[in-house]
Amino acid sequence: MRMKSIIMLGYTFVIVSMIVKGIKSDSQEQELLERCTTFKVSMDLSTFLSSVNKTLGDMRKQLSNVHFATAYETNVFGMAQCRNYLSSADCLACFDSGVTEIRRKCDATMDGAHFIYQGCFLRYGIYNFYTEITFESPILVCGYNNSAAESTSFKSVAQELLTDIAAATPKIANYSAAAKRQVFSSGATPTVYAAGQCVETISPSDCRNCLTRVYTSLQTCLPQPGGSSVEPGCFLRYSDSSFFADGNITNITPYTKGGNT
Repeated sequence: MRMKSIIMLGYTFVIVSMIVKGIKSDSQEQELLERCTTFKVSMDLSTFLSSVNKTLGDMRKQLSNVHFATAYETNVFGMAQCRNYLSSADCLACFDSGVTEIRRKCDATMDGAHFIYQGCFLRYGIYNFYTEITFESPILVCGYNNSAAESTSFKSVAQELLTDIAAATPKIANYSAAAKRQVFSSGATPTVYAAGQCVETISPSDCRNCLTRVYTSLQTCLPQPGGSSVEPGCFLRYSDSSFFADGNITNITPYTKGGNT
């Protein structure tokens, strides 16, 4: 049996249950990063494959109730996170899609993988990476909604909202914020939607530093109608189209310069 076939044993429920219908409408499944670690596994292969499957299975079980999960099994560390504005069903769908892509694209003998999507990310490896916050440079994706650039007014409002999101997110208990803001101009009156998130295993100062880096990176996208920038420790996105429900909007005013916190 080929190695890539071996690693898929014991985790077939992921493929059976993968339904991404709920996340496709808002581009939540759009891939931002795929990375398969290039070092070969030094431990016994069957032990490693069993540990990977158990780690992924444990994280999936946790994501049935929460949006952030870590797991560890015999030298294999795992971490997964969904954006807090996703439903539990869409969170699991995004996770399952990531697992399927890892199975398809990463050789079974490699020691880790890191896949990031608009709606979630999934990572496992043979060392503790829970406090890592940066790549050599942030991953940046621009203008995935429309081809035309937005107005100068849109750019200004988007910058202000992203600034407030980046300031508020490290001060919120679960490091997650989503908000919208209207753009009043002579033409149409579009709305800017933005969200920020950090992994829950880092400090508030690391969250703030990480968001500062992706915020700076994201300025390259404006005035395009949408953009995302990510690092291992954080995520920041804006768009002129809604990618979260109004019921998931965060009141960020108490955490920004306009508030009292």
